[in-house]
Amino acid sequence: MYDREVGAAGNIKELAAALGCLQVAPVAGDIEELLALRDRLDAKISEALRAFDAERCWAEDGSLSLTAWLAAHGRRSAKEACREALTAKRLSQLPTTAAAWAEGVLS
Repeated sequence: MYDREVGAAGNIKELAAALGCLQVAPVAGDIEELLALRDRLDAKISEALRAFDAERCWAEDGSLSLTAWLAAHGRRSAKEACREALTAKRLSQLPTTAAAWAEGVLS
C-alpha cells in the first residue's frame, strides 16, 4: 500500500508548478505525448482512489460513498464521479490491467 512518508504532497506541488509553466505547442507529437502522460496520471489517481475507497476515507467529512465524495470534492458531475469510482473498484480486481495502465501500455 502507499507509504505516506514518501512526500507525495511535495511531488504533487512539483507537478502543479510544472503544469503552471508548461507551454503546449499545437504539434501532433507533443499532444500525443501529453495524452499518454494524462493516461498515466489518471491511472495513478485511480490507484489512490482504490485505497481511499477501501479505507473509507471519504466518510471522514460525512460523504456516504466514494462517488459522493468525488462529486463534492473532485468537482465531478454525478456521472463522472460514478464512472471514476467504478473504474477504481473494477481495477482492484484487475491488477494486470491496472499495472499496464500505470505503465502507459493502455489508455
